[in-house]
Amino acid sequence: MVFGYADEIFSTGRELLDALEQRPSQRPLRLVVGIDDVVPKETARRVIEPALKMEQSVRIVCREGTLERLAADLAVHEIDVVLSDAPLTPSINVRAYSHHLGGSHLTWMSMPGIARTLRRSFPKSMDGVPLLLPTEDTAIRRAIDQWLARLDIHALVIGEFEDYELLREFAQAGHGLIPVPALQVKQFRELYGLVPVGSVKEVTVQLYALTVERKIKNPAVATLVQGARRIFAEQRKPAT
Repeated sequence: MVFGYADEIFSTGRELLDALEQRPSQRPLRLVVGIDDVVPKETARRVIEPALKMEQSVRIVCREGTLERLAADLAVHEIDVVLSDAPLTPSINVRAYSHHLGGSHLTWMSMPGIARTLRRSFPKSMDGVPLLLPTEDTAIRRAIDQWLARLDIHALVIGEFEDYELLREFAQAGHGLIPVPALQVKQFRELYGLVPVGSVKEVTVQLYALTVERKIKNPAVATLVQGARRIFAEQRKPAT
């Protein structure tokens, strides 16, 4: 932590010397983003990308982990913003603010062989079918469990994952169904060969940006938030 502050102090000193000598500073704006393990990498990439297109050059640093660990790093200013599927709760004793970026309904996906047998009577066809899910401490898992219980679907949970990328790898290997934000369905189909089994409007995947500022002043974080909200807004527009 001390080294990080010292690095900032010396960098600012160099910028001061450049300004005094009327030389333009080439130092990029550093943006440290914490990514909750449950957030799909593809979603994180789409949300962060707008910051790289700013007029001022930006250097991103991405850190992954649990929400508790990332929130602790946010509190001591080691991270500028955390991307999470849930807002901060009182159980996480960190003074920070949750900025809602948007939501995306859920689509169940699998390899084609599995999907063909399940589409006709979906969602009842999921009864007894192997599922690959995020761990129980995530907001999306709680929403999925409630949805399954409401429909009296007794699915077979064969895997729980903190890391969404590993969850997707098991789905590609043909081990079961996975929940995918509708925002990522096209990409999962084109890049990974997974196909939709059925959509669930009643369950939505939410995304939040967590910061220590109520009103965001960091230009890169502000660009990230605005860009993410545009992405989710575009998703809600009806196809023409």
